[in-house]
Amino acid sequence: MMYQKISLNGSWQCQGEDSRGNPISFPGTVPGCVHTDLIRHGLLPADLFWRDNALSCQWVESKSFRYSRRFVVDDLGANPELVFEGLDTFCEIYLNHRLLGRCFDMFLPYTFSAEGILKKGENLLEVIFFPPAQRPLTKNRKGAFSTQRLECRRMQCTYGWDWVERFVTMGIYRPVYLRFSSSMTLAQVYLYTKAADAQSAQEVAELSFLRSALGGHVDILVLSPKGQEVCRQSFYCEEPSAKIYLDILSPALWMPNGWGRQPLYELQVRIDGQMACVQKFGIVTARILQAPDAPDSDFAQKCRQLQQCAGGPQYDKNQSFSGFQLLVNGRPVFCKGANWVPCEPFPSAETPEKITALLELAKAAGINMLRVWGGGIFEQDFFYDECDRLGIMVTQDFMMACGEYPEEDPAFLEALRQEARAAALRLRNHPCLMWWTGDNENAVNGFDLCKNFPGRTVALKAIAPVLCQYDPQRRFLLSSPWGGNRYASKTAGTTHNTQFLGTMLNQCLVTDDYKEYLKEFTARFIAEEPCLGAAEETSLRQFMTWADILETEDIWRFHTKTNPALSKEIFDYIKGFAENIFGPFCNGRDRLMKLKYLQYEWIRVSMENARRNQGFCGGILYWMLNDCWPAAAGWALLDYYARPKAGYYSFRRCAKPVMTSIDREGDMLNVYLCNDSPLSRTVRLSVHVLDYSRHSFCTVSTQAVLAAANTSCIVTAFPLSGLGPHGLLISELRSAEGGEVPSMGVTGGEVAGGGGIPGGEVAGGETAGGSVDGMGVAGGGSISGGEVGGGEIIDRAFYKQGNLRLSQAVPVDIAAQDANHLTLVSDHYLHLVCCTGGIFEDNYFFMMPGETRTISYRPLADAQPEAAACLLL
Repeated sequence: MMYQKISLNGSWQCQGEDSRGNPISFPGTVPGCVHTDLIRHGLLPADLFWRDNALSCQWVESKSFRYSRRFVVDDLGANPELVFEGLDTFCEIYLNHRLLGRCFDMFLPYTFSAEGILKKGENLLEVIFFPPAQRPLTKNRKGAFSTQRLECRRMQCTYGWDWVERFVTMGIYRPVYLRFSSSMTLAQVYLYTKAADAQSAQEVAELSFLRSALGGHVDILVLSPKGQEVCRQSFYCEEPSAKIYLDILSPALWMPNGWGRQPLYELQVRIDGQMACVQKFGIVTARILQAPDAPDSDFAQKCRQLQQCAGGPQYDKNQSFSGFQLLVNGRPVFCKGANWVPCEPFPSAETPEKITALLELAKAAGINMLRVWGGGIFEQDFFYDECDRLGIMVTQDFMMACGEYPEEDPAFLEALRQEARAAALRLRNHPCLMWWTGDNENAVNGFDLCKNFPGRTVALKAIAPVLCQYDPQRRFLLSSPWGGNRYASKTAGTTHNTQFLGTMLNQCLVTDDYKEYLKEFTARFIAEEPCLGAAEETSLRQFMTWADILETEDIWRFHTKTNPALSKEIFDYIKGFAENIFGPFCNGRDRLMKLKYLQYEWIRVSMENARRNQGFCGGILYWMLNDCWPAAAGWALLDYYARPKAGYYSFRRCAKPVMTSIDREGDMLNVYLCNDSPLSRTVRLSVHVLDYSRHSFCTVSTQAVLAAANTSCIVTAFPLSGLGPHGLLISELRSAEGGEVPSMGVTGGEVAGGGGIPGGEVAGGETAGGSVDGMGVAGGGSISGGEVGGGEIIDRAFYKQGNLRLSQAVPVDIAAQDANHLTLVSDHYLHLVCCTGGIFEDNYFFMMPGETRTISYRPLADAQPEAAACLLL
């Protein structure tokens, strides 16, 4: 913004000590951190994620390190300032041996005046980092995984969590530069939509200036998404701020993924003819509707039933109930998504290419919302830019999670005020940003009438007043979960089903019908829904041996992690749940298949349930989208290498705008048609009964049905008694004339290797022609053969009473194959078909007797596409 800048990124020098206390010196890279520099120069293992190599780096967190750089300034400009966009975390900054200041907060940018210290010619800049792991707590505090982190304003999860190893690092993790300015300068722009309809939109631009007394001519220009001028204003200003109203005719509204396009306008601000700002923006309004339930309504009755289910008596004290519905541009949007965590344990290693690959895969799966979780970081600007482009809505936590923070400390509250200001100024102009949240799970036992609970003081006395000043247009929720009495309740506000994880997992070890049990976790808005499962073998083999994968458990456990609040290790729960549903493991390969498929089933059941309850439930976000390091059997839909796990394909199927599902109610099986899109569509619904012991089926009914926009309804029903001991009920949607549902075509790249860690690169990721990107799949799959053929199949669902029992996987013959397509043929019913060695258009699907199916895919490097299948026993 009208600054002259000199970048100080690039090569620095680092000094410190090794694990034995011996002095070491090595080149450093900025942005970067100590760990990645030590890896790059052979002082830590080249592959820190191989097996248990991560244990060899724990000594780093207890040492101090000094980064230094010499640079030359030819001419001293006016008002010199040194800007660090990100410092991790406790450090002192010296310029020419003069102390500029001390830093203590990873989430703040730091600006220091260099007036009188910067000199013409050579200068020396030094940053001395002190180990955050050596700082003692001022008092005993409660917290998950580590309490040491609670008084450190830095990334919380890499102190160790139940999905990432401990990596406590130090470094200049975002850009650093000198800047100079001598004239009136634009300091900040706040852009928001005041009102919008089909005829016109009114955008407001609130401008603030530095050295405004110098005065200047300000020109404002708005360009349409196609680059055409749509609005212009000019004025003279010598005041510190100005509020400008911009009227745009026939506006193109920004809509979430699946609801329309994401047109981005451009604001240009010039002062005395010099460009001061170029800002992309979208025309969008968003609000949360919490409509109360009438006391005698069906929704109220459902809430009272949920209060008696798992977790209800403990966490749900509500006497009245209300929904939680997001309205975007006045239209109710069912939120389908996941939680985002840092995609690298070292934030400086996050690359734009990896972020794009993950987010384009998310869009291809139908995700329209991500929650940036409070134990990570405020992501780099590029992340939010990509969410703007892709139509992925964002809810943003402040960086606190699962603990009692020092809210009694005025310095801590002041740090949070500064963080809130910095976050608001940086993120508030993004159309993707829907609402702010104070923290993650600190206030689960809080409620609005309670005077004192963890998280209340910092949210209401530190964060909220700052957001009210700098981003008053957006909603701020005190915590996540939030709403009702208590905040973890299911019948008001938002819910975390991970809050009930211990109860849920223990019951899933013994339940004889997991589908019925998981229905107890229906809620008004599910901001965290767990979904455990193993990664694909192509990814597992990047950090484990075949013997680790198939024969032993030690590395599985090391790369799965666990939660000390649970009675068993997470890997034991995953194994137990998988065996309870699918049957005992026969060998290592059978174990791997069932550990993968567990995540598919969990998401299938929970997301079908959420979609059936549309209206009552406003959305479901899974824990979690992505991984922070190579997890073996963790929570993510996309693994550390940005490759889909089984749950990703389940989400993709359940996120289709129009889908079907089957639910038991008493002695009847209700067949649902769900449409969460803004368009009504005519489809053809068929119901089949299949005897999987005989591999035969018959069609019970076929009918054309109108899937009305934004509805979920029962279309037909079937008696449970009609299934028999080996029966499946299958509902199938096909496109009908005038109501065809288009398939989602995708192209693009995958992440191969370890992101920004040496040896890991990101490939691909371009969007061609505005199509959904990220899957690397060209074209669409097709299904034909037998009675199932004869038109495009939109969706299929199945119901089996009780748990599933699966046979060992056997290879499936690939009838035909080219560079991007596999054709599979089955002469009998295959319940689970799993394709490996690529990123596929669809996976973990079932095939009907006599069916031929062609699947689009993009192969992975050094992997041959294969297919295997399991039968129902």
